[in-house]
Amino acid sequence: MMELIHLGGEKTVTGSCHLLRVNGVNVLVDCGLAQGGDRVRPMAEWPVAGCAAVDGLLII
Repeated sequence: MMELIHLGGEKTVTGSCHLLRVNGVNVLVDCGLAQGGDRVRPMAEWPVAGCAAVDGLLII
């Protein structure tokens, strides 16, 4: 099963951050600095238990 969770910048051109979950694997997709008025979810509210729960990081 695949799940995409928006962590910030969901409706802006740049600065979006997403958590992609596929079969229990967590991949963070970071698209740069948040800009504009979209809410950025604080890390304390992310649906993962700290950095150790992130299996991969893709910086775009």
